Amino acid sequence: MVRRERSPMSRPAQRGIDFEDAVYAMCEGKELAPMTEPLLNEVVDACRGGDFQKVFKRKEEFEGFTAVFYGKLDVFFPTTITDIKTTENYKGPQKYFNGYQHEMYPWLAGIKEFNYLVAVLDPDIDLAVKKIHTLPYKITQSDYDLTRKMRSYVGKVIHGMKMRGLYDDYVNKFSYNGRK
Repeated sequence: MVRRERSPMSRPAQRGIDFEDAVYAMCEGKELAPMTEPLLNEVVDACRGGDFQKVFKRKEEFEGFTAVFYGKLDVFFPTTITDIKTTENYKGPQKYFNGYQHEMYPWLAGIKEFNYLVAVLDPDIDLAVKKIHTLPYKITQSDYDLTRKMRSYVGKVIHGMKMRGLYDDYVNKFSYNGRK
């Protein structure tokens, strides 16, 4: 059976949310951390002037139902998207580029540039940034090719659900596709 279940927030996830909230607040002029945190201020400067948590949706007809691609963008600028990531243990750019976010978000927004802004946090001090990694990504595919790629991701998920006997529950109970 497929169902939504709440689970407690992990410490790293909560620290990431708290960090993003602090960056947004500081971009709006609130002073939450000492201005002696140069790397935190660098993150704030990179985000200042953007729209925070902007939502984009795109509908695509897919195998008998409408798939809704949804993205809540951390920081949206008219020509680029910045996605804030936090970690205490940076393991290189491939961790981020192995996913789909850097392609899906620009595809949803209709732009060509995306940046992961990875803040390596001090494990013991709130809002203390030890290092920043900026990982740029430029979309080179056409909208048509990216649409095919996004649809392929959905196809793989649907195939996996069908193989595990979860597809009918997903369509009829979990999602809105089976509801009248």
